[in-house]
Amino acid sequence: MELNESIDRIIEVMGINESRNVEFFKRRQKMFSEKVLSAMPYVSPISHDNFRDYVDDVIDEAITMFFLHHIDEAESLPSPEERGRMHLIFSNTLARDKDLFETIRSYFYRKNHHPRMNESKVNNSLKRRIPELIKSVVNIAEILHVPRWYDSFLGFMETAVFHAIRNAEEGELDQETFDRVQYYLMGIIERDDELYKKLRDIFDRKISRL
Repeated sequence: MELNESIDRIIEVMGINESRNVEFFKRRQKMFSEKVLSAMPYVSPISHDNFRDYVDDVIDEAITMFFLHHIDEAESLPSPEERGRMHLIFSNTLARDKDLFETIRSYFYRKNHHPRMNESKVNNSLKRRIPELIKSVVNIAEILHVPRWYDSFLGFMETAVFHAIRNAEEGELDQETFDRVQYYLMGIIERDDELYKKLRDIFDRKISRL
């Protein structure tokens, strides 16, 4: 079962009716993917600390561009609730569209030359444990549960990183330091093509079994 189909089933069971705007959006996702590519240059990678926030903002910008372009065909500009639903729908689509996902990722790192998190803000003792933490991320990814409504590969990877750090530090880090380490480790993974592909393959394998 496709992710969008499972979400639609949940919507149906809950008795929620989709708006005409959302239905219009769902029927034209291929056209929307093209708007995502057009939106990327309008969302500055340099102003984003991490790739996930950049993707979210690109999708939001693309939704605006899409409805402005099709304003005569759509019911109206989408409400915040409709935008949230469209964002969820396309995030699930993007989790399966490797080519588009990799295009966005490549653009982000080509334009953003700054490291995801300044190394000086990460404790040296933690930096020495990076190989151990990365191994833990992979192990956790293998056993991590992926529900039918999981939003994206990025969310999956971020969850694996979160648990790897928490298991290693056993709650000893304050929230600010924890966030720094999490972003730092995510940046390392996103730049390591081999490691990134390994985690992506784990995610795809789990999704294919749903």
